Amino acid sequence: MLNERLITFICIESWGISLIVVLMSYVSNVNGLELYKFSEFQVVVGNPESSVALCVVWQDLGRVLEANPGFKKDFAIIGNLRSPFGANIILYNLALNPQIRYLVVWGPDRLSNTNIGTIGKSALLDLWSKGIDAEMRIKGTPFKIVGEIDTEVLSRITSNVELHELSSSQSIDLSKILDGKRGRYMEPVRFREFTPKTPDVLPSEGYTYVIRARKGADAYLQLLYTAWRYGKRTPINRSGEDVKEIRDSVVVVEDEDPDNVHLPSWLVDYKPLAVSSENLDNYFRSQFSADPYRKEIYEGVYKFDRPKEYPYLYTELINAFPRVHGFDEAVYATLEKEGYGKAKDFIMLHSNVDRKRAEELMDRVDKEDIEDRRKIEILIEGIVPPTDQIGNVIDRIRRKEPDLDKEVVLWDQRYHSMLESSRPCIEKLSFSVRDGRVDMHVFVRTHDIGMAWFHNFYGLVKTLGRVCKETGKRPGFVVIESQSAHIYQRDWEAIGALIKKRIDDAPVKMYFDPEKDSDPRGIVNITTVDGTIKLKLQNAKTGETIVEMDGKTARQLIYKIKHFGIISTIDHATFVGAELAKAEMCIKLGIQYRYDTVIELPNGERLVS
Repeated sequence: MLNERLITFICIESWGISLIVVLMSYVSNVNGLELYKFSEFQVVVGNPESSVALCVVWQDLGRVLEANPGFKKDFAIIGNLRSPFGANIILYNLALNPQIRYLVVWGPDRLSNTNIGTIGKSALLDLWSKGIDAEMRIKGTPFKIVGEIDTEVLSRITSNVELHELSSSQSIDLSKILDGKRGRYMEPVRFREFTPKTPDVLPSEGYTYVIRARKGADAYLQLLYTAWRYGKRTPINRSGEDVKEIRDSVVVVEDEDPDNVHLPSWLVDYKPLAVSSENLDNYFRSQFSADPYRKEIYEGVYKFDRPKEYPYLYTELINAFPRVHGFDEAVYATLEKEGYGKAKDFIMLHSNVDRKRAEELMDRVDKEDIEDRRKIEILIEGIVPPTDQIGNVIDRIRRKEPDLDKEVVLWDQRYHSMLESSRPCIEKLSFSVRDGRVDMHVFVRTHDIGMAWFHNFYGLVKTLGRVCKETGKRPGFVVIESQSAHIYQRDWEAIGALIKKRIDDAPVKMYFDPEKDSDPRGIVNITTVDGTIKLKLQNAKTGETIVEMDGKTARQLIYKIKHFGIISTIDHATFVGAELAKAEMCIKLGIQYRYDTVIELPNGERLVS
């Protein structure tokens, strides 16, 4: 039977803590019952002579027992069920205690009947009523039983243990359930210890993960790997689906060409990602281009027509940020109640275009032989048009290049903050110009990096390309900061397979690639003079010396490098550390040191850093 201690096991497992593998090996005998015992968590064992187990779903065990002191006499085990994975633990413990012939599920409280509260209970009920398929999945659900559970034993359990769902009752009357079943229906069975299939979560910094690459595709793979290895398993919504999440990822792409976005074969060929030139172009056109939705409704007057099935579109928020919610309704209400003239006055009062232009449009529309409602529609769109935020950015770059005032805000706090769902994930684009290059910083509040990140990146880079073309600038850095960067549980299998192929099982690159591996802070040169190690940091482009330092040992220089922060990449730091150790060894052996070169040792061996 699943108990409080075992339920916490599920919570632990869901966070990917590897300690559970050790804990699962413990089977403890408590008052004559064999149970998976976790000493850190409460185990409630009642009457070992009883043939009934009780699952109280999400209820607080202490309060349940305080309100129902007789439960310890009536039931052998009393515990919770707070996730579908708990069905596995129930099966483990029922297999260990085949004298238990009845399983009562009782959760009349509010929490046990919420969307999240019913997920585990529903999976358990489906297991008993529908069984499992060939892949060990509970039929009709996405949840699997662990492979270590013998299917024949599982069938014997569900056939011989009666499951009673009594959550609709405020009390339990066992006399209506018990029909005389007593004694074991099989010998106790110990299933093999199961190992969680979710990847282990490695210790990490916990917040802010910085990833740099020249191209978006390379950054994307690094980001996926970081989230896969260091992301915590976290519930992300009310549906019960978990994610692997890292907090505040900052991805810096240094040199992407908006007109020729780098699409390596591994990215295009891996079909689950659905990355292809055609798909990306379709995504850009539907989500970042205004062309499909911008319709001319009158000469020189355009209306953005978002399809009703979309609660929002990035292209609308970027290129045609909506007017204040309720404005259009107020104008039409004025038209109905007070007439065309008052409605025109109301529109003119809120005009956000040049007054002369507004008056000229109004004069032209007044002369048209069309319905007043149609005239009002034209005047609204022409005199109080939605805000072209990207157009404003382009204008500001042309007029005041150095200023940091080129913002595109996609979150309407007057509207989106009031909603519970269907809100934009990308919240803000910031543009700045330095050295003739336009840099773009993007803030994303919640980011599906498994299947959406690269598509988002493509649309954003194309948007940057438009800004650069219309201002005569070159594209610079693209920085995408994601407050929550996560991989949905539904995508774990696909992303895990990609990581395995591209990183885990791939040969380690044993060479320096100047295109990808160069440290932006400079290159290091090391020499030895009279028993001293000398280190020089130079500008990679000009060769100019930036910093010089020396020391008698590699350790001294390593700590100086750390103190002054002159190296920015892990691979550069490891290489320099190896070279410093090699230089110190050469001094001690009395042989010549040559930087980044194989050293012949006195015994004939070759030393390579």
